[in-house]
Amino acid sequence: MSAETYLEPSDSREISSILTGIIEEIHVSEGQYVQKGQALISLNSDVLQAQYEVAKTKAESKGRIMAAQAERDQQSVRYSNILKIGSNRPERDKERAILQVKEGNLVAVTEDAKIARLDAMRIRAELNERVHKSPIEGYVIKITKDVGEPVSINRNDPNQPNYLIRVVRLSTLKATAFLPYKAVRHIKVGDKLTVASSDLDEEWETTGEVEFVSPIIDAGTGTVEVRVVIENPDMIYKSGVPAKVIVDVPNDPSPAESR
Repeated sequence: MSAETYLEPSDSREISSILTGIIEEIHVSEGQYVQKGQALISLNSDVLQAQYEVAKTKAESKGRIMAAQAERDQQSVRYSNILKIGSNRPERDKERAILQVKEGNLVAVTEDAKIARLDAMRIRAELNERVHKSPIEGYVIKITKDVGEPVSINRNDPNQPNYLIRVVRLSTLKATAFLPYKAVRHIKVGDKLTVASSDLDEEWETTGEVEFVSPIIDAGTGTVEVRVVIENPDMIYKSGVPAKVIVDVPNDPSPAESR
């Protein structure tokens, strides 16, 4: 038994943006193969980049900390000397208070440096978010924007795609078939099924692995959705071509055999 279907990418991702801005650079072109994590589109980031450099400079600056440490150390020595020579209590209290102020200043500039480091990390993360990367390996099949065009979260034009780039995985393809429950009730995920061409002008046949068997029977047709994935590392099979999923239906035992 077989069911007519067609081959399609095993994975298809439409990369959109949750940020607004202007497209600064498009790193790929339609038809190009991309790796998972490869940069696709970058939004403008001049202001963020400047903020990052300021925060990074503050975080790496040692001058204020060194000055505060020197002042604290100098006052610490002075206070120790006051204690040694046995100065009167008001003098001791005064120098101790100055030392506490110096120690507080050192803590403050140290905390400022820590805050600057955290701020630099935050801005760096925001910069990374403005570079949209591919979530899968595959081929870029559609780019909907050009360099210099604005990107908006609110897209009110129903005639325009609501994504920036579409990437599809073609190294594996899938065939989704709807087969009678009787034919597939013995099939489970991981089983092997035959997928073949249904085009007489281009004959081929291969084995695929069952990825999904619907737990629901369609009440109107009595069929069950079955999805089969085939390997396609050499791009032999083309997405979109007609195909069929073939199932060997086991014979029901006769009444005599069941007894």
